[in-house]
Amino acid sequence: MESTSRFDLDTEVSFLNHGSYGAVPRVVGDVRLKFQLEMETNPDMWFRTTVKERWLRQLELLDEFIHSPFRNSLAFVRNVTEAVSSVLSGQYAWKYIVHLSIAYGAVKLAIMAERDRRNALECKVVPEVISINLNDILLGNCDSSSVLERISGTLERLSGELSTDNHGLFIMDHISSVPAVLFDVQKITRVARKFGFQILIDGAHCIGHIALDLKAIE
Repeated sequence: MESTSRFDLDTEVSFLNHGSYGAVPRVVGDVRLKFQLEMETNPDMWFRTTVKERWLRQLELLDEFIHSPFRNSLAFVRNVTEAVSSVLSGQYAWKYIVHLSIAYGAVKLAIMAERDRRNALECKVVPEVISINLNDILLGNCDSSSVLERISGTLERLSGELSTDNHGLFIMDHISSVPAVLFDVQKITRVARKFGFQILIDGAHCIGHIALDLKAIE
């Protein structure tokens, strides 16, 4: 089946920006309309009981789909920017927040905002960027081994300044946005933990593209 037949997209347009403004497949849109009609039919029942039941059921299905090790600890957010901001604004005492230079723009802005917020509270946090040259990736001059070496070298260098009271956080994409790169999160997670860093993975582009097993990443 042609992929375009599954969407209501204009057939005269080649739409390539699903990562930012993705149209939902027709089958998803049909279910959404069904839920909307159900809500309109009995709003009182919907908001008092039905929506909670459906919400919890979807979390159960998501848990199974991604093989989550965090059973009963999943939550829905509107987008990955909200997810990252929620984690960053937590009570962790991070000394360093490390990310790749090709991280999603809104994630970078969230890191800068959290830096400013913590510095204002005299809880200084230092963003650290691991540079990944876009042209190197596009030309095939930057393979997974070299990326892993850069990450490992940076985290090892910073690890000497970490303590039980001052942690480090490493933020990375599972599949980056620009350029589209699939990272070996299992290896990178092991490296991050080896040097005492917690890890936050932006997995916005994974569901529907690759099979996920979060237990394997853990």
